[in-house]
Amino acid sequence: MRLDIDPAAQANFLGDEKLFLRTLQAMLRHAIERSGPGTMKVRLSAGENGHGALVVLQDVGAPYSNLEARSLFEPFSSIQTPDNPITQSNGIDLPLARKLARAMGGDVTIATRGTRNGSIQFYLPLERVASNLDEPIGSIDHTRDLCILVVEDNLINQRIIAVILEQLGHSCVIVADGVMCLETIQKARFDAILMDLHMPNMDGYQATRQIRAIEADLQAVDFPAMPIIAFTADARPETREAAFAAGMTGFLNKPISIPELYEALAPIVAALADEPTAQRG
Repeated sequence: MRLDIDPAAQANFLGDEKLFLRTLQAMLRHAIERSGPGTMKVRLSAGENGHGALVVLQDVGAPYSNLEARSLFEPFSSIQTPDNPITQSNGIDLPLARKLARAMGGDVTIATRGTRNGSIQFYLPLERVASNLDEPIGSIDHTRDLCILVVEDNLINQRIIAVILEQLGHSCVIVADGVMCLETIQKARFDAILMDLHMPNMDGYQATRQIRAIEADLQAVDFPAMPIIAFTADARPETREAAFAAGMTGFLNKPISIPELYEALAPIVAALADEPTAQRG
């Protein structure tokens, strides 16, 4: 077995490690049984735009016929091909691999055209993570933990942000759009807001402008401005300028980097270090 890893895939992705391994093992069992003695190539590459993982098993015996490809995803189906006229039972490995892959939002497919040898593909739409979430962050002097409101509509990004903030020692509340953000800040006080820019119902720009308007009305009752950090996959200079013009105080790019988020939150932690905990709501 030969392993070929695309340099673009040598990164960290957020996903279910156990299901991924079970899917790959089921594919390998099928491939080894089908190909017999010889060399099989396992290629791992990144998906479109560097997101997602694609595993391709190549040189898995003779090319698959259309008839065989249709039959292989049916458990214990009978297979008879021109190369092997003896009727065989498929078993459950490939159907199991497809079931597990689809449970994770991906799929297992068979190449039937343009290949000299058999080939199976396993694709998962995984979210790329800039930093290793399992890697120790090192010595961080937490003089204050923060309670942060995360405004983000993408479920995968919500999970990533929650894990990173936990790694940094902070807690968070997550809402899916600007409308929910405005409702939430009227019920509780937060030390900072991480604001996505593009969301349904109300985007990050509109939400930030309304928050600043609310704060302006409450200045007389000692309602200090909350730090609002934009985070977006749009890294254009004009996007950054528009974010600051709307009233945001920081700007981060997706995928979120642990060191960059730590640096963005560090001044907020320092500013609150001398404030008594009892004053926080």
